[in-house]
Amino acid sequence: MTDAKSPRSLSCRRSSALRRGVRPLRNPCPRLSEPRNVDVHIGRRLNLLRNDLGLSREMLANGVNLTIDRVEAHERGIKRIRAYHLVRYAEFFGVQLRAFFK
Repeated sequence: MTDAKSPRSLSCRRSSALRRGVRPLRNPCPRLSEPRNVDVHIGRRLNLLRNDLGLSREMLANGVNLTIDRVEAHERGIKRIRAYHLVRYAEFFGVQLRAFFK
């Protein structure tokens, strides 16, 4: 008999690492972590509409019941705007949804 241990499976190694408090490294998909063209385009349109009306981010955030940071992230294209929020922006500005996609 030899003293060689049988190889441990990946799940065994992962669970022992989690027990020690060490989490395995994740490689986020680079395509999902960078802003997409559609998000940036809608954010620019949102910024243009806000500036045309002479509103501050704070006034817009209060009008659509979001935080100022979230509105800024939407304008910069960092955070994706959900359809629900896009409808609220359109209602606040008094425009149709297609105004964001021109």
